[in-house]
Amino acid sequence: IEASESIYAFAGRTRLPLALAFDGSRPGLDVLHAGRADLALLVVPPGELSGLDGFESITLAYHCAVVLVPASVPLEEITLGQLRDAFGESGANNLGRWGDLGVGGELAPSAIALHLPAAGQGIAVEFFRTAVLGERPFKSTVERYATPGELARRLAGDRRGLALAAVRPPAAPGIKLVRLAARAGEPAYSPTPENVHAGDYPLALPLRMVFRRAATRRLQPLLQFLLSDEFVPVLERAQVVPLAPAARQQQALRLK
Repeated sequence: IEASESIYAFAGRTRLPLALAFDGSRPGLDVLHAGRADLALLVVPPGELSGLDGFESITLAYHCAVVLVPASVPLEEITLGQLRDAFGESGANNLGRWGDLGVGGELAPSAIALHLPAAGQGIAVEFFRTAVLGERPFKSTVERYATPGELARRLAGDRRGLALAAVRPPAAPGIKLVRLAARAGEPAYSPTPENVHAGDYPLALPLRMVFRRAATRRLQPLLQFLLSDEFVPVLERAQVVPLAPAARQQQALRLK
């Protein structure tokens, strides 16, 4: 809602005729193909954009899946394989206790309490399931949370918690991000805008602006607005990771 209000407000200020539809990425891609739209914000695999002759694609932000634990837990990094075996059901290398993740001390024998966003809370869960679990379902013991605030309260009250989220909840000092490595022995990265845009963070999916090349001049004010500092807080509150300032400036220069 906030994104649409912000875009409509910009259109009003600049007298840009605009109609928005939030129908999903695949319907949006179909509308572009059919010539019934000039611009779409899409989350699709890169290969699906290859057939869009006459269109340009520019990355606006990223959907991510991040790993969170209570700040007191001495876990600094984790691999995709460990996440698969912690969250996935019926794995050959089931990870059920904190000691399985290399955490020692009194926490080692404790069962890992797993937390996921509730259905309808963004695409982080399905992205993680597809990219990491494959055909495996989530463990039946996984608990769901409805809001970032609820997750912050849970992790603050239970030192055993391990959670997936779209972003780190704001103003939650009792929660820390765990760096993520694609495989054991490889460097682990935090989901900073720089790491995500460089392709180093393993669980990031680009949100792309795809627009009709012939309409670039007419659309340029709107495209520049979507890449502006003004729109960054809107993206952050929508739980996506905006581009770093330098990358946004580079994308804006491409449009010129």
